[in-house]
Amino acid sequence: MTATAVPEPLRAALLGFAAGRAALAQVLRVRPLPSGVRNRVFRVTGRDLDWAVRLGAAGAGSLGADRDSEVRAWEAAAAAGLAPPLVHFDGDGDVLVSGFVAAPTWTRRRARSMDGIRAIGRRLARLHSLPTPAGVRAFSAREAMRVLLAALPPAPRRLARERLERHAAAALADFVGEGAALCHLDLHHRNVIGRSAVLFIDWEYAGVGDPAIDLAAYACYHDFDAARRDALVVAHGAAVPAARLDAACRLFDGLQACWYEAADAWGALPPARRDELLARVLP
Repeated sequence: MTATAVPEPLRAALLGFAAGRAALAQVLRVRPLPSGVRNRVFRVTGRDLDWAVRLGAAGAGSLGADRDSEVRAWEAAAAAGLAPPLVHFDGDGDVLVSGFVAAPTWTRRRARSMDGIRAIGRRLARLHSLPTPAGVRAFSAREAMRVLLAALPPAPRRLARERLERHAAAALADFVGEGAALCHLDLHHRNVIGRSAVLFIDWEYAGVGDPAIDLAAYACYHDFDAARRDALVVAHGAAVPAARLDAACRLFDGLQACWYEAADAWGALPPARRDELLARVLP
């Protein structure tokens, strides 16, 4: 194996725990992995280790992430075979280390395919059937919206605060949460890996809440039409009427629009994806 220079932020993260320090004493190969807008992720490979190391960005809490809740949710999902195993978590340094799974990250095309929809529906049904783990926060749509609205910039980037507030108020009025299950709540295709044994990663927005929001997140991220939404509900086996899922989708669209506005991350979206979301949120 050829040694690779370890970037200083990654070196500092590895120095923070015993297994990481031991890893630095051997020959390592480091490769950046695709990641979200605000995090950096590396694959770190050594003689007896293969890790994915996520270095979080400052200010994640202001956008609704909860690292302590995340690790509890991730542990529960990993124990159920729904997430890679956790190796290390440092809440103060915002470092999360998991086992690396040599399986492809999903594409948008895969996520929108009927085979993909059926696979996700079944895996979400499994997740939602788990006992709710201690230490995972309760998800409140109203509180999540409040946090994101509070994080909006003074001057609009794409959407004025007044428009987002109107959408939020209408969506919250239409949606009444039901049930309390462990939910991922950020199921973009980049957070899905694997073929037959599909795994979920990046649990920073996880919470105990209404499973309909999890279904809505997947549907909204991938711009599902009515037929795809119906297929997802059928695969999940949930008794979620179309009108209720529609209401959950309007709510989630408001949440993601607020997130992109607060994070100044509209540029991370392909133009067609951005325009579809904006069209659904604009009155």
